Amino acid sequence: MPAETLRLLERAGATRDLTGYRPAAAGLSREEIETLVSLGEWGRRLAARYPGTPADRLVGLAASAASATRRLVAEHPACPGRTLTFLCGDADDGVRMAAARHPAVPRETVAMFRAAGSRLDLSGPAVGVPESAVDFGALMTLGVYGRQLAARHPWIEPGRLSELAHDPDWRVRAAVAENPSAAPGLLAGLVGLDTFETRRRVAAHPRSSTETLTSLVLEPDVRLRREVAGNPGTSPELLRRLALDGASAVRRVVAARSDFAEADRRLIEAAGSSHDLQSFADPTPGVTAEQLAELAERGGWGQRLAARHPATPGGVLGDLATSGDPVVRDLARRHSACPSCLLETLVAAGSTADLQGYERRDGALSGEAIETLVNAGPWARRLAARHRSTSADQLARLSDDQDPRVRREVAKHVRTPGMALDAMVWDVAHDVRWALVNREGLSSAAVAVLLRDTLPAVRLAAVVHPATTAEGLQAVRFDLDEDVRAAVGDRLAALCR
Repeated sequence: MPAETLRLLERAGATRDLTGYRPAAAGLSREEIETLVSLGEWGRRLAARYPGTPADRLVGLAASAASATRRLVAEHPACPGRTLTFLCGDADDGVRMAAARHPAVPRETVAMFRAAGSRLDLSGPAVGVPESAVDFGALMTLGVYGRQLAARHPWIEPGRLSELAHDPDWRVRAAVAENPSAAPGLLAGLVGLDTFETRRRVAAHPRSSTETLTSLVLEPDVRLRREVAGNPGTSPELLRRLALDGASAVRRVVAARSDFAEADRRLIEAAGSSHDLQSFADPTPGVTAEQLAELAERGGWGQRLAARHPATPGGVLGDLATSGDPVVRDLARRHSACPSCLLETLVAAGSTADLQGYERRDGALSGEAIETLVNAGPWARRLAARHRSTSADQLARLSDDQDPRVRREVAKHVRTPGMALDAMVWDVAHDVRWALVNREGLSSAAVAVLLRDTLPAVRLAAVVHPATTAEGLQAVRFDLDEDVRAAVGDRLAALCR
């Protein structure tokens, strides 16, 4: 760094090692302050705290992407009132609080935020529902925080609330999702691909429709299902399903509800569950085969109960023995009615006898036996995806299996057709893509896609893959990861020799 630049930074208030602040020297010119601003975020922070920075320059710095810089602007003695109003609506609570403390902040601005439901220091929304009338049009112009407060206010007009449901900031959309006046249709539109915080609020909202709550029950995130379990608007049918959920935290919420149907609780207890739905108890023989089959289809807890009940039919136990849940598999294979022929097939396909792991098997399996595995549960499909007798057509069908562990085994199999491999480079599971990039037989087009993978480790492996071309490497010469850039340079040099 030029010595002149270092001297400027020190005069502006930087320590000699540029790691902190010290008192600034007086007398920086307007031109020197502009130079500071041009030196990047550290320079802009120094300008934002420099006592002589003019008000018009502070206005520009208030729009910085860095919250630390904006907070320094909010603390600056020369910060104008209009800029402080802008910073009172900042997304960062530290910036808002600094602006609210400033002696030059317009009192009417702070009063508007408080009337809209903010805490006194603007650190965040207050607990409870605001009851004051608010000019929502004006409030929505006051930054992310203003729109957030407007979005959660119960008196806001439906049209404005609908507009805020499409806000680019997730905090505003999450506030819409907790507004007590939000319509069911509006809440349904917020589920989609929105952030967890928005979807969690939709799951807990009493006006969410049964259709919306049903979609959230299918989510893998246990926190969302737990919110649905505690929602007062959740239907008896959904509660019945959640009472058999594989997560004990979800079942605990259902069991504590006074409106959980007593008939459903009695059936689950008869199937072998404790009253609080947290542990096993002795099952009773009065449960029918049809009821046990229904329990096995409704959730992880239902599967475990069915797998250990003495009246569960063999067909259901066969399905449970190929479950993706190792506890369910273990309970099912111990059951006296579990089909022995299926267990023998699973072991012949490479499963350990306890169905908990893999063992190498050198024997071939018939196409019919492999097809049985392909059409069974996740454990059976994983075995099929690993077995040397599995055909290219069967592997192609398994390449888009809903179980990522099945797809990972397909990605490693020597018989997987090229067309299926080309499609799997877009797989959402990183371990599937990792298996792909570490195998032979990939096309140069597939490797070119993996060179742009989101994971640096996958990109590194793609750089050294035998199918990588010089053209593909040229396209990633300026990769953001320094290790990838270095590997690209080495590989290009090797290809040119």
